[in-house]
Amino acid sequence: MKLVISEGTAFYIGNEYADIIPGKENGLYYKDTRYVSKYILKLKNKKPDLLSAKQIDYYSSLHYLTNSGKGLPKDSIGIVRSRYVGKGLHEDIDITSYSDNKLELDLSLEIDCDFADIFEVKSEEIFKKGSIEKNSSEEERKIEYVYKRGNFLRKTSIEFVTSQPIQIRNNIVSFHFSIEPKQSWHLCIIFTLGTEEGTEPTKYT
Repeated sequence: MKLVISEGTAFYIGNEYADIIPGKENGLYYKDTRYVSKYILKLKNKKPDLLSAKQIDYYSSLHYLTNSGKGLPKDSIGIVRSRYVGKGLHEDIDITSYSDNKLELDLSLEIDCDFADIFEVKSEEIFKKGSIEKNSSEEERKIEYVYKRGNFLRKTSIEFVTSQPIQIRNNIVSFHFSIEPKQSWHLCIIFTLGTEEGTEPTKYT
């Protein structure tokens, strides 16, 4: 199922799991450029099971997931992904344990940015003449993708707001954490978009 949320010239096309699966038109767009082309969540290296998903408003959506039962007793974890699109994207991920035991969990987010313009996406022929650079800092909990072609520049900055240490390997951001019985873990992720004129201030209605 395709789910679309938008605000002004920014829009997000993903699936009911709140993931961006590479291919076709899926992605986070702003002013006719796709700033994020892949965004996939896994728990203990497994895709969660879907419970429900719905559009809350034209600019926001809510997704309810649970663990698949591989590596953990099925339905022992509740995952809520809530997001808002504006001149960027804000996502909150809340994981709640329904287990009577302390759980050790691994969460991963696979992210990529191709900076394709909307006409390339529609034609399914993406060829970039410029170069894409990636900079990351585990200490600052941040990844930045920058596309340059002459004076033309597009940038996606992704900040992971948590006190939890993170690990960044290639395009995968990983978190290892524990949850006490009946407790929750929270992660906030902020996507900020930029051009050669500077970074767009985030705006969520």
